[in-house]
Amino acid sequence: MESKEFVRKYNEMNAGEKEFHRKRTAFLIVDNKLVFLPEKSEKSHFHFAQDIGLSELDLNIINRGYHLNGKIIFYYGNFDFNEKTISDAKRHSSAVMEYCGVQKAEIWCGVKIGKFGDIWPPVHFITSIDKTTQLIE
Repeated sequence: MESKEFVRKYNEMNAGEKEFHRKRTAFLIVDNKLVFLPEKSEKSHFHFAQDIGLSELDLNIINRGYHLNGKIIFYYGNFDFNEKTISDAKRHSSAVMEYCGVQKAEIWCGVKIGKFGDIWPPVHFITSIDKTTQLIE
C-alpha cells in the first residue's frame, strides 16, 4: 500500500477505525522516549505525529505501536518491523505495561495489513511478560 493511499484512507476513517483507535493505547518512540497519544483518542499515529511536529517521513522511520487486548505491538513504516523494532520492543515493553496498568502482556512486532477498522493480526512474536511472577518467556 502506498504511503499516500494509507494517509488518504486515514483522512476518511470509518466508524470501525475510530472505535479501534479509541480502544487501544497508542505510542510513538521519539528520541528513544515513549510518547503516548491521549487516552481514547480517535487519531491515527499519523495525525498525532503531525500534531507534535513530526512529518510523514519521520513517522515512516520511527517505531510506534499500541497496547490492546493483552498484546503490545511495535512496528514502523507500513506496519513492518526490523532489528531496531525488535530491540525497541524489548527495551520499552515494561514501560508500556506500566503506563497501561497491565501485569501480563504478549509482545509482538509487525502486523498483517487487513481491512480498515478490523484488528490486524500481529506477525512476529517476541515474548510474554508476566510481572506477577517476574516471568519473561
